[in-house]
Amino acid sequence: MNKNHCRRAACLRHVSQTALVFVALACGCGGDTRRGGPTVSLNHDDTRPVSEKASEDGKKVGGRQVRVAAIQMLPATGDPKANVERADRLVREAVQKHRAQLVILPETTLTGYTSPSDKGLTLAQSRELAEPVPGPSVNHFARLAAELKVYIVWGLHERSGDKYYNAAVLLSPKGEILGTYRKVHINKYESHMGWTNGDRFQVWPCEIDGVSFNLGIMICFDREVPEAARCLTVLGADIIAIPQATGCTCEIPIHRDQLRVRAYENEVYIAMANWAGPVFKGHSMIIAPSGEVIRLGTRDEEILDATFDLDALKKHRENGIYGRHHRRPAVYGPLLEQ
Repeated sequence: MNKNHCRRAACLRHVSQTALVFVALACGCGGDTRRGGPTVSLNHDDTRPVSEKASEDGKKVGGRQVRVAAIQMLPATGDPKANVERADRLVREAVQKHRAQLVILPETTLTGYTSPSDKGLTLAQSRELAEPVPGPSVNHFARLAAELKVYIVWGLHERSGDKYYNAAVLLSPKGEILGTYRKVHINKYESHMGWTNGDRFQVWPCEIDGVSFNLGIMICFDREVPEAARCLTVLGADIIAIPQATGCTCEIPIHRDQLRVRAYENEVYIAMANWAGPVFKGHSMIIAPSGEVIRLGTRDEEILDATFDLDALKKHRENGIYGRHHRRPAVYGPLLEQ
């Protein structure tokens, strides 16, 4: 996402924070004092199963569970070789030290978010850094996924014929390319990037260590369009992975609440990996289906991890009223109108 979007949105910060305070007072909700500033709890009674609460400490407590890591790495903008080397090291650390089974990297991990204004790169120079799928970096991380026996979500500028996409590739523990998601919502502040919009959402069935789950992917601004997460929910997603490149999550608290709402209203786990450092400012997030923040990053390079309890998710959905409950698609015609 272009940082101009953040600057334009920043003028709403005071209004949105004030509104959130009023909502909190009206609902009797307490403030959320996790790192990154105050937010409003959407579930102040916290009736989650014990197994889901335990997962917030990264401890496996039995049942169908998957370990997830969001890698918040420092970018080497315009330097694919450096980014591949750094990402390789951090993926290994996520698996070996954090026991991750699903590893998510930031938006356009290969190159960094190479806006033509960054480092004086022109659009043509930026496009020279794009790769096909499969291609050198995808093949590298496919081999790494097979070596470590994990799933990896790898982001890149994808070149396909004469078109360019903001893409994320899902790699399997067998080293297979399970699929490529192309960012559907290219916002007006990044139109200069020269990307073509993706044209579909997809959910992939995954299995690791005998545990099955369905994974959907959105990229950055997709999360600001509610239909994106809802499409993945309708397609059966249990987990939504979000590679991201924006300072908004750090600078504007409502952007953190926005992701919490996506998890809450769709009854899914969310893991978002943002770039660290002074430009995009980190604040990656891992969020439970209750809307509670399991992990929230700082601005520094780090690995966020959590255990997602799929049995708890199933029970949460059985007792819930959101997500796929009570939908009436026959009356949603206006959503399809241009």
